[in-house]
Amino acid sequence: MRTGNKAYGHYGLYGRVLLSILSILSILSILSILSIELQGDAYTEKIPHIYPETEIPAFLDSLFSYYQDAIEEDFDANLDHALKGINDICEAGREELLKLYFWHKLFTCSHPLDGNNTGIWQIPYFWHYGNSNPRYEIMMLPDSLYLNKVESPAGYMKRENFADMDRTPLLYLNDLFSDSAGYYHPVCGRFKTFGWCSEREMAFNMILKLYGYECKVIVEPPHSKSRFYGKFKSSDGKEINLMVEVDNTYDRFSVERCPQDFQLAEWKKDQGTDNLTEWYNRRASDSKVLKRFQSYKISVDRITELDEMVRKYFMD
Repeated sequence: MRTGNKAYGHYGLYGRVLLSILSILSILSILSILSIELQGDAYTEKIPHIYPETEIPAFLDSLFSYYQDAIEEDFDANLDHALKGINDICEAGREELLKLYFWHKLFTCSHPLDGNNTGIWQIPYFWHYGNSNPRYEIMMLPDSLYLNKVESPAGYMKRENFADMDRTPLLYLNDLFSDSAGYYHPVCGRFKTFGWCSEREMAFNMILKLYGYECKVIVEPPHSKSRFYGKFKSSDGKEINLMVEVDNTYDRFSVERCPQDFQLAEWKKDQGTDNLTEWYNRRASDSKVLKRFQSYKISVDRITELDEMVRKYFMD
């Protein structure tokens, strides 16, 4: 009996030790798998970033820094395509172009279809003029008033109601970054701001001007897009003059070298042949509005909403 008890005690102890080892190994295995998953797709596991109330440029810079790994993962190849073989830009210059490409992806949609909100910040496109203005179906929240029943604000009296007025950067960007309730349309649900090609480009130009870029809205009837000029450094320290073209309706971004005889002053003067170009660029460079947005502080609540849209985009 004693021999049996000793044997039973020996194997019972051995079994308990073995079970403990197996349990530890199982835990380590699970932790290892989680570690691999996190390392392999780190940005999808990011918790929402906590931002302070801050100005627009500081927020956009922080947004890029926080999601830079995801941005590089998703957009590096797109930037290579946009550069068209321009491969002598220094690392800092390439990072700057990637940041600009990311901002474009925040603001763009994919094509001019009413209610199309395919960009990261889901800013829908809506046609403006015509006998059947689709903006008449947009409701202003929280009162659910159709825009053609809402009087245009002061300074917009050229158009008698909110549906027919031009959405200049003052309105477009204020709607985007404010805590207002926004708008509703049956095709795309709730949203904060909206616009067709020229309205999107005027707003994007003002964002670029906050950073000091030389830029302008280009009109090639019946469409508008943006061009901006930038000085970059090559990998061997030489200066490279580049012209970037952005289309925030068709989701296009391209980069070209400026010709050797390029004159920035002459380029800035050239307003093209369409009579609307000058009007668009006056609105996109309005000094009073620009000054307002240089010091405009986005609330923590709105920053959190915008950040969440970026996080969900990269998680999907």
